[in-house]
Amino acid sequence: MTGAGHPSGQTMRIVTCNGAPPMMKHLTIAMLGLATITGCEHVATPTAKEPTAATQPTQPTAAVEAVEAVGVTGATDYKSFTDAQWKQRLTPGQYYILRQEGTEPPFRNAYHDNKITGDYHCAADDTLLFHSTEKYDSHTGWPSFWQPATAKSVKDVPDADGSRVEVECATCHGHLGHVFTDGPQPTGLRYCMNSGAMKFVPK
Repeated sequence: MTGAGHPSGQTMRIVTCNGAPPMMKHLTIAMLGLATITGCEHVATPTAKEPTAATQPTQPTAAVEAVEAVGVTGATDYKSFTDAQWKQRLTPGQYYILRQEGTEPPFRNAYHDNKITGDYHCAADDTLLFHSTEKYDSHTGWPSFWQPATAKSVKDVPDADGSRVEVECATCHGHLGHVFTDGPQPTGLRYCMNSGAMKFVPK
């Protein structure tokens, strides 16, 4: 088939299927044009995907928030812990001693007669508190030491009534026990601690 009036001034030839009805001819031409445009490739329309468990952002739990309460220096800021965070971080017994300044029963606690070589750490933040080499039997029913592991392990704080001196963890300020001046030499001190405020790491 030829036709005049083509924009280029040239004769235009269209090849159709022999014997096909006019409508089929038009359909064939349209399909050939589409194949030329698309390269005979099926182009899938992208569809929005539902978010999966792997792609959905996760919300931090209270436990993670407690552990990740990190200050500018990179050290955990225990002073910013809420009461709820402490309850989640500690066992009920640890919370009673460390946060409520409770006292466990004498002779019915984990470490009063522990004679294994090792170190005693804070149960709340793992700060090194005492070495077993400074532990002695005070016959009081509580684990007792004549000095802390380092000068920065614990903090002495006089009770409100001035009758005793409380011992706190220097890092989290959790209550550990009390210190008295009836201990053995060379310090003459007795750090009377609660087992529940500590965890023992054998060597």
